[in-house]
Order: sequence, then structure tokens, then C-alpha cells
Amino acid sequence: MPSLLLVAAGLSGLIVAVSFFVAWNGDWRFWALLAASIAVLAVFVVAQLRMTHPLIEVRVFAYPGFSLGMMILLMASGGVLGLNFMLPILLQRGYGFGSLVAALILLPGAVVGAISAPMIGGALKNHFPPKFIVTGFVIVTVMDVVFIATSGNVWAVALAYAAFMAFSGFVLVPDQTHSLNQLPARLNADGSAVMNTVQQLAGAIGTAVASALLSEFAAAAADGGASDAESYLLGFAHSMWVLTGVAIAGIVLAALMFHFSTRRPPELEQV
Repeated sequence: MPSLLLVAAGLSGLIVAVSFFVAWNGDWRFWALLAASIAVLAVFVVAQLRMTHPLIEVRVFAYPGFSLGMMILLMASGGVLGLNFMLPILLQRGYGFGSLVAALILLPGAVVGAISAPMIGGALKNHFPPKFIVTGFVIVTVMDVVFIATSGNVWAVALAYAAFMAFSGFVLVPDQTHSLNQLPARLNADGSAVMNTVQQLAGAIGTAVASALLSEFAAAAADGGASDAESYLLGFAHSMWVLTGVAIAGIVLAALMFHFSTRRPPELEQV
């Protein structure tokens, strides 16, 4: 129970700090909450290392390939969920579409993403996964720039979203498979638990950051004299610069996987 409370308090504090960074203008409240959250998580890690049966086996992070994979998963999942949060708002508030029309515009992208994932999974048998991850991040970066440049054209946004979702699969599917393959078989269950936690954290942080960015940039545009629709178009474009920066950082991390990860298949555990 103490371990559960520690990790819940630490992660919740981290999410709240990130969510209110813009609202607090990055002042002492943000830094105080961030430092407190990190301190609580540090206590949690120390406690887990001393336990015979830890809640989360944090020793999985001793494997560089797995740690890199989790950082990439956090960034990629956060970026995907952040974009999926902003696009419906853009289509409804920026373009004036109803919720049904907005959903139909995004539907092809969702279908493409659903189809591409299993196809990529099958191709992993014959290729080193970091190759897919680098390729995926490069195309995602290009699509982020396309979103910025063509945010005023709904059809360009729809096409860019379809390409974004297809190549996001190039990152997420190989990353999860390759990250687990970096662990010995005895730690696979622990690695899977950590991966699920990271995905949930990415979703919370990604949507919180996207909401804060879009709100602040749209408000700034409105203060500058833009109409309500124009403010959301400008707010979306400015917010996408942040996601572009995240994708570029992802390219760097994916490149490091060639050096810090191994090509070995997962070990088989004898029964």
C-alpha cells in the first residue's frame, strides 16, 4: 500500500505540474511541485530496490535499450494523443464543423493507423526495429510541419493526419516490441507492466500539454485581434511547433538505439 501511494502521488504531481506550467507561467509553483514529485518518485524507486517483491521491478531500467524505448514511447504516445486531442477542437472551433463531420474527416486517418500497425508488426521479423522507428519519426516530423503550413486547409489536414497515423505505427509498434526484447525473459512481465504505466502517463501528459498549449496560443491570438475561428487556427499551428520539437528529439533517441540496444531475440524461459 505505501508503494502504491508513493507512485500515485509522484505521477499525479508530475502530471499536475506539467498541466499547469503555462497557467503558472513556469513560476515557483511549477518548480516546487515538479521537485516534490521527483523526490517522491525517488523514494518510491529506493523502496522498490529494497523490497523482495516490489510493486514495480525498477531494475528493468538498468537495460539501456529498454530505457531508451520507454522514453521514445512516452514521447511518441504523448505526441499522438496530444494531436488527437487538438484536431477535433481545430475542426469544430477553427473550421466550424459539427462533431459528426469532424469525426468523419478524421476517420480515414484512424483506419489507416489501424491497418498499418499489424503490417508493420509482420515486417519486424526481417528488419532491425530501430530502422522503422527512425523512419517513422522522420515522417512524423515532416507531417507536423505540414500541419503547421497547411492548418488553414481542411483537406490538407486530413491527408496529413492519415500519413501521421500510418507512420506513428512505425514508431509505436517496433518500439514496444524491441524494448521488451532488450530484457531477459524473467523480466518480461515487469517490463510489460512498466510499459503500460508509461503509456498511461504519456496519455495524461500529452493531452494536458496539448490542452494548455492550444488554450494559451488561441487566447494570445484572440488578444491580438483574431476572430474566434482564426485564433484556434493560429493556436493549433503554434502548438504543433512543440510537437515538432518532440518528434525531432525522438529521431535523436531512435538513432541512439542503434548503439545502446541489441539485436538478440527474446530469451525462452524453460519450464
